[in-house]
Amino acid sequence: MVDDNLSLGNLVAHALGRIGHSCALESSVAGARKRLAAEPFDLILLENDLPDGKGVDLLSDAARGQSALIVLMSGSPSARLQERALELGAFEFMEKPLSMERVAALASTAARPVAAESSARKEVCP
Repeated sequence: MVDDNLSLGNLVAHALGRIGHSCALESSVAGARKRLAAEPFDLILLENDLPDGKGVDLLSDAARGQSALIVLMSGSPSARLQERALELGAFEFMEKPLSMERVAALASTAARPVAAESSARKEVCP
């Protein structure tokens, strides 16, 4: 999950952990770029408004290097942003506040529960 709201990130990570998924947290575009280049993910929850840039600008990079379902999130959504996100490869656009039920459903769709092995894929949360 890529989001500068660490409280939300920790809440999502805890919720996903309870249903058998792991979650990596990043709070910036720069951190997300490094993490996405280093490991594969099944689901990427990507906030649009980050301190060092826009999540939508990461979409094409993330879509090119990952087979993950990518969800762009925003607390200030617009029809144009939603349209652009989908054009650039987002699987879905979510308006904040997030529906934890929807996040859990996406994680279950995108990934198998993570085993104890270190090579298991992860969900990237905000």
